[in-house]
Amino acid sequence: MEPLKWSLDGTKSREYFCKIFELNPEHIDLKFLSFNDIVNNQKILEHVLEKAKEKRKILAKYLKQEGFNKNSKIGVVDVGWRGRLQAAISRVLKMADLYNDEYGIKGFYIGLVDPVDDQFSDKKLVFLTKKYLYHAELIERFTAADHGSCIGYRCERGKVYPVFEDIEYNEEIKMIQLQHKSIKFFAEKFSEALLRYKIEPSLVNKYGRKICGIILYKFIYFPEKFEAKVFGRYEHSPDIIHSEYKKLCRKLTGKETIYLNIPKKIRNILGLKNISDDPFWIEGSNVLTLPIYIAYFLNYLHFLYHIIKLEFLSTLTSFLRRTFY
Repeated sequence: MEPLKWSLDGTKSREYFCKIFELNPEHIDLKFLSFNDIVNNQKILEHVLEKAKEKRKILAKYLKQEGFNKNSKIGVVDVGWRGRLQAAISRVLKMADLYNDEYGIKGFYIGLVDPVDDQFSDKKLVFLTKKYLYHAELIERFTAADHGSCIGYRCERGKVYPVFEDIEYNEEIKMIQLQHKSIKFFAEKFSEALLRYKIEPSLVNKYGRKICGIILYKFIYFPEKFEAKVFGRYEHSPDIIHSEYKKLCRKLTGKETIYLNIPKKIRNILGLKNISDDPFWIEGSNVLTLPIYIAYFLNYLHFLYHIIKLEFLSTLTSFLRRTFY
């Protein structure tokens, strides 16, 4: 039942859930559709479980077709943030008797937040360990694909093919393709430099993560104005089906500047109303709105708040574990 909870956790719309499981929205109160609603409605639950069984079967067939078997050493590479894709694939492989019980699946992530439990022999590895660098919207922008999301699988003439969401070729896709070209160009030049100056790969492994962390920290909290302008042109959706887009960053009004520079938890305590179209990247918005030295000062306060909050949570968690376990 856990994967069913994942399907209703807010990253997918209720309409999308009904589409995936072929439920008729006219007979369901979508606004209040929840995990308990499905579990407590025997008719809906049986329908959802039957559809899930069908889709699991075709996915297992696709994975076997692509070479997955009990001797495969499988690695999953993903941005983050909870590792549910890896867990779901492991469960499908296990049920289809294709899972490697000795090796499991290795998951490689930029970062993990509140990850799900490892399945069977699985392991998860993270590249960035500092959680103040986990700016999900920016990192997802850096790693975006120029094709639609995989929304299912279809059988044709004995073979299984992934089905991708149709997307329109627009400025956003051009931006993503430019990012891909830039990443490839940098990787090629970087490799050439390593060979030219005979730099040992072990040095890259030793310092690469630290260097990436420093660059990402500077970009998140202290971007140049032109960087904020470039990324401010594009929108992002936290929803897996991209149903609601908002700007990554934009110029703010005076009232918005004050409001958005107050930490969210404090805003909630004070009972301040939310701004419906608040940008995801407040630090970039500050740079677009304020003189640079004021923007950087406020952004540094954001950084300190994240550090204090994360350190406090880490200390509290460690204390509770020592006390109760």
